[in-house]
Amino acid sequence: MNVKNLLIGTIAAALVFLFGGWLFYGTLFPNIWPVAEGATPSMMHTTLGCLFSGAALSFIFSKFAGASSSLKTAAINGGVIGALSTLAMHFYMMGTGNCNSMTTALTDAGISFIMYALAGIAIWFTVGKLGGSKD
Repeated sequence: MNVKNLLIGTIAAALVFLFGGWLFYGTLFPNIWPVAEGATPSMMHTTLGCLFSGAALSFIFSKFAGASSSLKTAAINGGVIGALSTLAMHFYMMGTGNCNSMTTALTDAGISFIMYALAGIAIWFTVGKLGGSKD
C-alpha cells in the first residue's frame, strides 16, 4: 500500500463528505439527524468523522486494485459500500432503541450511496492524477 495515495485519497474523500454532508444533511434533509435540544454540533467531530470515512474508503480502494480501476467502478463500489454500511448502522440502531425508522434508514442509505459514490470518484481521480503509482 502506498501511504501517499492513501493520504491523498483520504483528503479527497473527506472533502466530498464534508461538502456532501453540508448539502444533504444541513440543507436538503436537515430533519434526518436533528440536533438534540440544547446540543451544539461539533465541527471538529464532524471533520474527524469525514476523515475516518475517507480513510476507510481509500484503504479499501488501495487494497482491492479493481475497486477503483475506472470512474464507473469507483462510483459503483463507493456507493455500494456507503449504502451497505449505512443500512447496517441503522439496523443496529433500530435493534437497540427506537431512535430510527425504516424511512430514515432508506433515505439515509440513498444519500450515502450518492456521497460515497462521489467520494469513490474523488479517490479515483486524485490518486490517478496526483498519486502516481497505485501499488
